[in-house]
Amino acid sequence: MSRLLKFVIFCFLIAGPAVVLAAQGERKDVDGDGYREAEVFYSKGAIVKTLIDFDHDGRMESVIYYRDGYREKAEQDVNGDGKTDRWVSYYFTGIPWKVAEDTDGDGKPDYWTFLKNGWIYKWEQDRDGNGAPDVRTIYDPNTSKRRTLVHQSFDNDFDGFFESLSGVTAVREDAAFPHSLAEALLRG
Repeated sequence: MSRLLKFVIFCFLIAGPAVVLAAQGERKDVDGDGYREAEVFYSKGAIVKTLIDFDHDGRMESVIYYRDGYREKAEQDVNGDGKTDRWVSYYFTGIPWKVAEDTDGDGKPDYWTFLKNGWIYKWEQDRDGNGAPDVRTIYDPNTSKRRTLVHQSFDNDFDGFFESLSGVTAVREDAAFPHSLAEALLRG
């Protein structure tokens, strides 16, 4: 008896048919290039999880979890080292509101991006690795071609209180300020 068949029988006996349905992923070509880069899992007819291999190397870099048919959260391996280094949180409607990133490879987020309607309005950074932000940058989310820096604050002695605050400045929008991060996150 194959290992897969044993696993399916085990799932059926222990957790019931809902898990067996979720254990059988359906491969799909989500970008129309002929490669089935997504494996979609269902439970009781509703999507519960999608695994995505965007670079076609055979390893799934992104996992998207669903609740009631909407994206709830996602985990991604952006740098290809086999470890999750980006976590995305979604509103109940499936639109992202927060992205946490591990930029130093310690397995913990140290950079957070907050979005409103797909636009970045706040960034936070943890420079000392204690899990709390010590740099905060807030932008006006209501501008389109240019971002207006509302304020930037720093906790330079890392005591949990922001001591310094910069003034209001206009900032040119460039690659660091994507027009919409919502779909860019799905591409990895």
